[in-house]
Amino acid sequence: MKAKLLPVRAMLVAALLAFNLLALNAFATVCEVTKTNGGGFTTTIESVVDNCDGSHTIVLRVEHNGCGGPSCKELSHYSIEAVPGTYSNVSVDIRSGIMTYDEIDMGPNLGGDPFQGFKVDGTSNIGDGDAGVFAVTYTLTGGLQAQQASAKAGQNRQIVSFSVADFEYVMTCAGSGCNEGTGLNGNVFHDINGLTDNLVNGTGIQTPGGTALYANLLNASNIVVNAMAVTSSGTYTFEVPAATYTVQISTVQGTNGSAMPQTLLPSGWVNTGEHVGTSAGSDGTVNGLLSATVATGAYTENVNFGIEQRPVPQNNTAESQENPGGSISVPVPATTFVASDADGTVVSIKITAFPSNATSITINGTLYTSGGFPAGGVLVPAGENGNPTQTISVDPINGVVTVSIPFIANDNANVSSISTGSANVPFVVTGTPGGLSGNVYHDSNGLTDDIVNGTGTGVAGATVLYANLLNAGNQVLATMQVNANGTYQFSNLANGTYQVQLSTNQGVVGQQIPTTALPSGWVNTGEFVGIVAGNDGTVNGLIQAAVANNEITVNVNFGIEQLPIAGTATATIQQNPGGTITVVVPPQTFVDSDPDGTVQSIRLTAFPANATSISVNGTAYTVTTFPGAGIIIPVGSNGQPSQVILVDPADGAVTVPFPFKSVDNAGFESLEPGLANVPFSTEYVPVDNNFPATGYGTLAYEDLWPGKGDYDFNDLVLDYKFELISNTGNYVDIIRATFIIKAFGASYENGFGFQLSNNINAADLYVEGYNLTESYVTLSPNGTEANQSKPTIIVYDNAYNQMQHPGSGIGVNTEETAPYVTPDTLVVRIYFPENTYTYAQVDISSFNPFIMVNKDRTVEVHLPGYPPTDLANTALFGTWEDVSDPATNTYYVNDHNLPWAINIYESFAYPKEKQEVIWAHLKFAEWATSSGVLFPNWYQNLAGYRNNSFIYQVLAN
Repeated sequence: MKAKLLPVRAMLVAALLAFNLLALNAFATVCEVTKTNGGGFTTTIESVVDNCDGSHTIVLRVEHNGCGGPSCKELSHYSIEAVPGTYSNVSVDIRSGIMTYDEIDMGPNLGGDPFQGFKVDGTSNIGDGDAGVFAVTYTLTGGLQAQQASAKAGQNRQIVSFSVADFEYVMTCAGSGCNEGTGLNGNVFHDINGLTDNLVNGTGIQTPGGTALYANLLNASNIVVNAMAVTSSGTYTFEVPAATYTVQISTVQGTNGSAMPQTLLPSGWVNTGEHVGTSAGSDGTVNGLLSATVATGAYTENVNFGIEQRPVPQNNTAESQENPGGSISVPVPATTFVASDADGTVVSIKITAFPSNATSITINGTLYTSGGFPAGGVLVPAGENGNPTQTISVDPINGVVTVSIPFIANDNANVSSISTGSANVPFVVTGTPGGLSGNVYHDSNGLTDDIVNGTGTGVAGATVLYANLLNAGNQVLATMQVNANGTYQFSNLANGTYQVQLSTNQGVVGQQIPTTALPSGWVNTGEFVGIVAGNDGTVNGLIQAAVANNEITVNVNFGIEQLPIAGTATATIQQNPGGTITVVVPPQTFVDSDPDGTVQSIRLTAFPANATSISVNGTAYTVTTFPGAGIIIPVGSNGQPSQVILVDPADGAVTVPFPFKSVDNAGFESLEPGLANVPFSTEYVPVDNNFPATGYGTLAYEDLWPGKGDYDFNDLVLDYKFELISNTGNYVDIIRATFIIKAFGASYENGFGFQLSNNINAADLYVEGYNLTESYVTLSPNGTEANQSKPTIIVYDNAYNQMQHPGSGIGVNTEETAPYVTPDTLVVRIYFPENTYTYAQVDISSFNPFIMVNKDRTVEVHLPGYPPTDLANTALFGTWEDVSDPATNTYYVNDHNLPWAINIYESFAYPKEKQEVIWAHLKFAEWATSSGVLFPNWYQNLAGYRNNSFIYQVLAN
């Protein structure tokens, strides 16, 4: 029996089903079974759907890898075994390649095939070197059955066999079995007492800590088959076929077909238990996962989870008290231990380690020393505020010390805190008025005068500074923020030797010294006790000082300053003299500065490249005689060398870069080297390169992004061409960019610009020819846009100031009833430093054009897949129809992959105003949704490609 092809509608439904299944399987785990026919052919069970009426819809995907030769023949027909009378609704979807076929033969007798069923007959153009993919969709009644599939190519039948288990696996894995009247449901409880009552119960919760929870349903292979957000009452429900499942509760929503995501709760929250049912019990593992079995035609209810917040201990310090000395224990006030529980009560604390600065600690009558303190800590009952209900006392070591007792808190759900609190008990020694005080100076001349002095400061730049007092073991005894005038003081210190540290890191009493640090670009210049000449010999932000005779030691002083900066500059290009002739290096090529002092000299750090010799103040050097320590050259008040520097460049078009560091009046060098570039040129023949190579390309935009708008792609229609002028070494010297504004069907006053490759430093360029008439664009002095990490050129900022509105119609040249306006041409020239950027580095074919919408610099519209500039408002991503996602490099497309901008390499016949581009260009949608695979020439005037009634025409006057 022969059957004609299915109606178009049915074929589209089947194709969409297959496409959606492919899209689903593109994630992680694929619910498919694939077998190899041979000859380059494979057959895959792509989907099996139980229609809940005794029938199943099956999709088999057939693929050929493009091999050729005697073992890879062209397919003549493809046959599928089936019991006669059980199959129907057969359709074919050609996914890729150029395959064709004549008809679907419904059988059941299939001639030379060794089984009964149906086949796709008269196939060609797949196999024997032609790759391709097609899918066969059909319906089976009376249950699943074992089936064979034959890819007949030449004399080769190439048969694969699928068992009923294969089909059932795909159906079960994908969760496409019949689920009418079956499923499971449950609750997520805010269970503040956990399993202490052996019940998973409490109040339903949806968003612990403001974070949404998801119920993820997993099959036996831990593959997600369904997922949903927990409701406001804490419930969830899944309608699924009979099977055994695992339910996962997490802040991460699972993706169907993917592996189980992480089991996570918001910070500070924990799982308290899981149980199926409302009676006492749990599943034995508190992990946010619970197994449940669904029986045929039934719901499994109360698949329940409990969660709660952990308790939180705090750091707290008691009032200072007299150190008793010797071996006397002092009670620790219970209020020194502080803890809280946001959703329950604190019932106990655990002292986790022996306290610092103590000889012993006694807890409820039991004395512990450092060597005998239990490794697992000591549990102490406590009130709901964390205050222990048993007596705790400590014997402090002698002197001015702080005893710090570390502890964690436990709540009424028997859950412990993650963080550790500290109960601090400070001790003083009466009759010891000794102390230390000093200053932090902004000492811009350092130790060049052998004195630590300057202007007092409590900050380095905008960063506050701390003075940390240390004992001989580098343990923090006290800490304070340096006062705004640079002073600090530590009081009540026993006689002895101490160390003071200056740092942006504040120490913690009882802990070891923190890292000695200053902000980037700042350095210590010296330390000294006293106001006379001298220093402690090590410039490191640390100084030792002694307290004697119960007196205060003053002027324990520190100096800091900012490092100088060496810049980069390029001299005006000049003709290479050739031979051994030297030329003067312009002094202004050396650029430097010092934020808080003056630059005194520069140091040439290495012999420059592309030079035969240099001369400094009359002394000549070559690469072999250049001093290893470099050459110090004094500078004038303008920071420029005061000695003459000459260079003999290597022949040819070269740039001689002088690497140098600047040295300030404190004797400190810049952190990074600068470069003084001296470029030389020779005669050369310019080489022109055009992009596009065949003439002008066209850019067209929609300006209502992130909304769809009228989608006529005429809000800006602009022709463009780039002419790159390079030298014979393939280095680009000039780009001459021509832009022709043909039309704009927009009421918005839009601007246009483009961005170049990040291979290029914007500071190296000089731009002219743009036309800016508004005030919302800011340029750097060289003509590139300011505050951009990539070179960005704004061509114009208001189209209405480029082409005058004709007096009627929307915009210009989009309505045939309005007068035609002659297109406006702008020529932008971009100048590059010689012999710096190759044609490949410029990479003009990857230029990133965009429009700026209605004089709002933060609203940009780019080509699909192109990122925004640094000035764009990325908060608009993912709003309205836009699905941009920087994490996946997805930009400026909607959920059907339709763009807001297009770029073609020839002139564009654009639509009239309010006429969608998909009406005018009939292949546009297929091109866009296939990511450019289908109909890449959609814009050309070919048969079946256009509806000219929707395309703007210039009418004769």
